[in-house]
Amino acid sequence: MRNFKKAPAVVICLFAFLASLVLITKIRENTQHFKAEKNNIIALLNFNERLLDVEEAIPLYGDWVWENKYAEYQHDLKMADHYYEVALNWVAVLVLLTGLVLALLLWYYWKSNRWFGVSMGLLTISLILLVTGIFTPLLELEAYKENLEIKVEVDAAALLADIQQAVAKIPFVGSTSADYLQDLLPEFEGEQYKWHKVYPDKMYFFYENKGLFDVLRVLWGTGNYPIALIVGVFSFLVPFIKLMASFMFLFSPVKRMNRLRNSISFLTKFSMIDVMVVSIFLTYFTFDELSTGVDTNSGLLMGVYFIAGYVLLAMIAGVTVDKYQDTVLKAFKTSKL
Repeated sequence: MRNFKKAPAVVICLFAFLASLVLITKIRENTQHFKAEKNNIIALLNFNERLLDVEEAIPLYGDWVWENKYAEYQHDLKMADHYYEVALNWVAVLVLLTGLVLALLLWYYWKSNRWFGVSMGLLTISLILLVTGIFTPLLELEAYKENLEIKVEVDAAALLADIQQAVAKIPFVGSTSADYLQDLLPEFEGEQYKWHKVYPDKMYFFYENKGLFDVLRVLWGTGNYPIALIVGVFSFLVPFIKLMASFMFLFSPVKRMNRLRNSISFLTKFSMIDVMVVSIFLTYFTFDELSTGVDTNSGLLMGVYFIAGYVLLAMIAGVTVDKYQDTVLKAFKTSKL
């Protein structure tokens, strides 16, 4: 193995990580706007704002109320799609940056020690994906009813009889009014009062759109400190420490490699982020099949792809780090002969 300098790799990877932080900030900012617009839609079309809104239930006038709501709904939906598209554009720039970094490291270290260059590139990209995945939304869950139809049929005579009994209890005028209503009862015998209302488009009963950082913040804010610490430590802190230890491994002397490699293997046992990816996919595939009496829908958002990408690249990086160790040990043994 030829002698090679490791400093260029440090400069390239550090620059890439700092540049990615700027891009991650842009992605986070636009996904937060996307989430805010989606929440505006849910607030506008939720159960309380539609089914319990007397104004929308009034014939003819309710149609005008819905037209105003629908216009606002379309505007918020357009803005949500716009912000998510902008976030995806920044994601494309981030992907190009990471690809460029990996290509540059491969080119620079191909002849001297390609496994070092590949390992540095994959570990840097893994770190970028991990940070991005933590601060972006993972999964969107919603329960709604589309074109909810409500039919009400009331026996007019029975309704009038109930009103008569209530009016009879009014002091002074109650008896006179009750007698008048009693005379009207025969005219309403057998009549049915029917009310039919269709609430167009969607009426939401449940909606969630959160990322890992949002979940931690909610858990901590609601006083669930032990759960917040467990999720934070095993889903973020342990993977982060593992990546830092892997970087240290690439710069450690030969005599310390085995001890450091054992420490990395030990940390791997406590990382829960791969389990979290599996649970997210299980939720995605099963939420649509829930028998709740309403329509359910789930959608994977960009955060889950970043986390899944981290898990995959971290596994590949583990293999390339082992390859690097083999080349270093081989060169060390050769130099001792």
